[in-house]
Amino acid sequence: MLRGKSKFHLAKKIWSGYINQELVDPLFQIPIQLKTMNVEEEVERLKEEIKRLGKPQDDGSYKVTFGVLFNDDRCANIFEALVGTLRAGKKRKVLTYDGELLLQGVHNNVEIILKPTLAATSAEAVVKS
Repeated sequence: MLRGKSKFHLAKKIWSGYINQELVDPLFQIPIQLKTMNVEEEVERLKEEIKRLGKPQDDGSYKVTFGVLFNDDRCANIFEALVGTLRAGKKRKVLTYDGELLLQGVHNNVEIILKPTLAATSAEAVVKS
């Protein structure tokens, strides 16, 4: 199963969530249990933390700076790779921020905006009517 595949290729499949079952070590034919990352779950946790730390905006979105997220103890314990989770959220168009790679210190004042959910925008429309 792994013959001819590089470690990068395997890691990419694990990160993407394609591999989540037991694999067999090709040399010893012993089952290997891989801990997979569920990216969707990580992004959902990030959304919760942005709502907890951020300020709600009039349009239903939430705004928080990278420095606040990065320096929060709870976020530090939840996210092993905060920047990677932010990039995954941006790729899925759940949140926006300027730039590609955020670095602690240099980008502490960069605003991360959690886009409003469909339910939040429809609830606002009902309230305004």
